[in-house]
Amino acid sequence: MAQANSSKKLLFASYHTFKSVDTRTGHSGKESICEMKNFKMLPDGSIKRRSGYKTIFSADSTIRTIWSGNIDGYNSCYFIAKNKIYQLYEAMNAASALATISSSSGKAEMFFLRDALYVIDGSQMYMFKNGTLSTVSGYVPLFGKDWPVGKLGEINEPLNILTRRARITYNAGSSPNAYLLTMYPVESVHSIYRNGELVSSGSYAIDTQLNTINLMGIQSGDSIEVDLTFAPRITDNINSLLSCTCATVFGGINNSRLFMWNGNKNSVIYASRYVSDQSVAEAQKRCPDCGHIYFPEGCDITVGNGNYPVKAVARHFDRLIILTSHDAWVANNSTCDSEPIPIMNINSSIGCPVVHGAVTIGNDPISIGKSGIYKWTSKTDELNEANAVSISDPISDLFENYYLQNGIIFADKDNRQIWLTSSRANGSVWIYDLDKDSWFAYDNVNANMFFKSGDNVGFINGNNICVFDETLEEDLCTFGSTAGTKIIATLQSGMLDFETPRIKKLSSVVMKGDLNGISTELDIFCDNGEHIHSTLNSSADLHSIISKRLFSNRFRSLYFKLTVKGSSQGKLHSLYLMAR
Repeated sequence: MAQANSSKKLLFASYHTFKSVDTRTGHSGKESICEMKNFKMLPDGSIKRRSGYKTIFSADSTIRTIWSGNIDGYNSCYFIAKNKIYQLYEAMNAASALATISSSSGKAEMFFLRDALYVIDGSQMYMFKNGTLSTVSGYVPLFGKDWPVGKLGEINEPLNILTRRARITYNAGSSPNAYLLTMYPVESVHSIYRNGELVSSGSYAIDTQLNTINLMGIQSGDSIEVDLTFAPRITDNINSLLSCTCATVFGGINNSRLFMWNGNKNSVIYASRYVSDQSVAEAQKRCPDCGHIYFPEGCDITVGNGNYPVKAVARHFDRLIILTSHDAWVANNSTCDSEPIPIMNINSSIGCPVVHGAVTIGNDPISIGKSGIYKWTSKTDELNEANAVSISDPISDLFENYYLQNGIIFADKDNRQIWLTSSRANGSVWIYDLDKDSWFAYDNVNANMFFKSGDNVGFINGNNICVFDETLEEDLCTFGSTAGTKIIATLQSGMLDFETPRIKKLSSVVMKGDLNGISTELDIFCDNGEHIHSTLNSSADLHSIISKRLFSNRFRSLYFKLTVKGSSQGKLHSLYLMAR
């Protein structure tokens, strides 16, 4: 962090390390940074010019969504363009079409759940596994368990919103009836087993008026299993569920759950229930295409009074932060099993204006708000309006409103950084480092969405896929290009006030770093109107120290600007300005 020191003879401003852009101290007399563009902040507080990026693939149409992650021990990347699912091969700058979905435009999303990749596109849900795409049929619940023949029992597992198919088991008593009550009208019966033996279809009949299946020959003590599909009902929610285009996966492989929203009921979140492998295997004995995704009826959440659309859902420890366009809620995941999820309002003034406008790094949710970027504290189980802290105050003077109203936010979890841009930002990207509580910016990064590419970040620009590469010194914006846009890195200080009246003159500047031949332009602007330009050239050796004398007339305050245009990736560790 920069420090200011003075004595009777020598006064200097020292940047021992480089910290965050903070316009609030721009005219306070403290050493500050009011602009830092295309410099990457390093863990030790030094800075270096960012690496370039290259365009590794250009699709035939706009890319609708992209996903990257580890599947079966391998890093994989998939994207959707038009109605095709592609696998991206980054090392070969190539992609291959693997499957076709029904929609060819609009928002889509991919996510990994348990052991497969899933796709939602606002009209259908697909599972992509082992190179095969299939429509998700969902888990077939055991709706009734050991109901008495001729009577209704309790609901064992509620119906799955994804399917009208269900299973019911019955136990015949000492005086069995000839009919099986089903609670709802039945559209079709797939199979009936009595004491483990398949019953022929001519031995039973469906009665949709009395909601029964009339089965001949029931004997005392019989055990009966029925696999059926219920007739459509007014309360069916499958179309609303499948209209959702946003999803959040919560939990690990042994307790993972899926939350879906941003559908035609925009204030509703649909919550899945975890189904064990044993339960799935049991259902598959009678329903071979049974899956594990289970959205029980009655477990959808209408947030608040339903007036505001849900914009983001993010994990916070073992809870969920739910952000509407106007307020914030918390849901305790441990209680939301087969009952409606209890939620509690935690902030009535901070909402989220953009879809998917919240991410989680570690246990810290960070969200786009109506007036800034917020980090949520750990006390979200309390009715406390102060549980969201603005982290964007240091750059509020540079922060255009479109970063909030049209923001695109991404979590680089490995490096604990968030990336923030907007479709209207003209290539500007803000990056926030959680561990250093620091902001810095890149330009010429025209991103519609971001994704993880190995240890680096990649982004989508229309139909182009781009990735940052530490070996590149230019931005290769066009697929196949070998010459691109030069990267110019700049850093500008705030106004540095040397306090006493104009009795001082500049004496020298000292810059330290692993400069590796880097050439740095230094421009100093004094309050007396002087503009001093100096080029600080280093040797090709590492651990360079550049010391250069400066001359000026008497001044009281100044600010400086550093510019790096060369091809070197050298690091700047510190900067000292001295006056006498």
